[in-house]
Amino acid sequence: MKLKNEPVFIAATLCLFFPIGLFFLLRSELKGKSKCFIGICGGMIFLALLSPALLNRPKPVDPADFHLIVTRPTLSVGQSGGFIITNGKEYYTDFTAETENNLIKVHNNLYTAVQPGICTLKVTFEDEVRTVTLEVADGPGTDTLVLTSPSGERYHLTTAKHAGKRAVEMTEEEALRSGKSPCKTCYQ
Repeated sequence: MKLKNEPVFIAATLCLFFPIGLFFLLRSELKGKSKCFIGICGGMIFLALLSPALLNRPKPVDPADFHLIVTRPTLSVGQSGGFIITNGKEYYTDFTAETENNLIKVHNNLYTAVQPGICTLKVTFEDEVRTVTLEVADGPGTDTLVLTSPSGERYHLTTAKHAGKRAVEMTEEEALRSGKSPCKTCYQ
């Protein structure tokens, strides 16, 4: 059970169910063991109502756990590569990316080589910084073939099951330019 606003649920449960149950238990005409048995059952029901809110609390994102994964650390002038920010379970989009020189242009999670040389890509997420060195070679590039489904958001290196039955082959350049991002399983 996922609750949109857990603190409100906990407060409502505490304010409504507990006093009502306590009132009826104290006012009941039951004697000794019966009153104790009903009190224990009421307490268990109360804990059962609270348990989804208390046990299924999502863990906060720890920025120190994020990884920067690049699809193409070596590229030629004119080629593009992509990068993803992930903690292994989910992707993040609220980051800033910059380079130390003008060898590479960065737009969202896509980088394109402009001039040959070595460049450092610096990505900042939640005040944590990760860097990766990219090499831009002078000469024709080789296009890596990747697999993607027409409706999918990701592209894959292998014909694994997550690429889908209708996966088509295209260059990584085409996949990146069409707005697809790399698969976190294929690019670890």
